[in-house]
Amino acid sequence: MIKLKGAYSNLNIFLLIVLCGLFSCRQSSKIEKVLITNEKDSIWLLKGTGNDASIHFGHFQLENGGRARFFMDAVDNKPSAEIKGVEGEIKYTWTLDKNDSTLHLGDGDPFKINKLNKDTIFMTQDDQRKFLLIRQYYKPAL
Repeated sequence: MIKLKGAYSNLNIFLLIVLCGLFSCRQSSKIEKVLITNEKDSIWLLKGTGNDASIHFGHFQLENGGRARFFMDAVDNKPSAEIKGVEGEIKYTWTLDKNDSTLHLGDGDPFKINKLNKDTIFMTQDDQRKFLLIRQYYKPAL
């Protein structure tokens, strides 16, 4: 009876580890699906909240070649529906650490992804500052 109980608890631990691994892969896959957009009429805006309510823009590219568009209007620091040319783009590499759902943008501090939906990603940094990635849709110029 004791051996059966020990084997049973080892099986439970194994199943728990497998389920956690599957959930982690599924969650990181979901994050990538939300981040990597091929929608031509949308961009991502990185916005701080609270005292750091500035809006940050740039043009980020995944290591695997997928793209998410960010950009800025340098005059009034507001979103613009104009896609900048090569000379006007600010390019950074961004990566997603699938193990801990951490988003790295350029050389800055990483963002921990806390919650996401199709159009908003809620994140924090180590110092607990909160940030949002907001998908903005726009109508392209005719």
